[in-house]
Amino acid sequence: MTDTTATLIVIRHGEPAPDGRLTQAGTNEVRATAHVLLSRNLVPDRIVSSTPPRAGMTTNIIKHILSPDSTVPVQRENLLDMTSHIFNIADFIKRHRALTGVTLLSGHAETMDCFAASLLSPGDCARLFAILPENRFLRVVDAGIETLRFLPKCGDAIIMTQATGDNPRYMRDVVDDWTLSGYIADGAFITPPDRDLSCKLTGEKIRRNAPLPALYYQTPHPR
Repeated sequence: MTDTTATLIVIRHGEPAPDGRLTQAGTNEVRATAHVLLSRNLVPDRIVSSTPPRAGMTTNIIKHILSPDSTVPVQRENLLDMTSHIFNIADFIKRHRALTGVTLLSGHAETMDCFAASLLSPGDCARLFAILPENRFLRVVDAGIETLRFLPKCGDAIIMTQATGDNPRYMRDVVDDWTLSGYIADGAFITPPDRDLSCKLTGEKIRRNAPLPALYYQTPHPR
């Protein structure tokens, strides 16, 4: 079996201005994230860009920094459509051939939320919340249960990988066996802790679909 790895990078656009374009701060956020990706040789083979101007500008900055002399294909699709109950993430991955190489989604907070909630295992959700800066999630404690809500900021990116090989099974189970590989926040790459962490935690991943796809993680809260 061929040892083939698919890498999926999901980035939230930079800070938008009232006219829907990026502010200078937003441009700087995206540039910082792109330089981190470049330093780790995470250069996309394909990009799926959301249609709003803030995502399009984000895509242009990423292409300029990561692959200025190449013709990386860019497909345009409204990535806010995934907030609809009819969105099918497996069909989306198959359609954009995200089983090999590096695919980058230039989207929104909802894009990061949906893909993290759909692809990460409960153990990897625990690893994600273990590395997120405090301002990237909301913590609520009620009746002895701690609930964490994923809140990615502008310019953030999450990196996930899947070992695909040449087994046709992976064409069927495209949403299985993804692994959290890293998170980029404030221009820094954050490496997840060892996967053994999940064995030491008691928690549950919750993917709530209304009103928007959202990632929550619940764990008993010590009194």
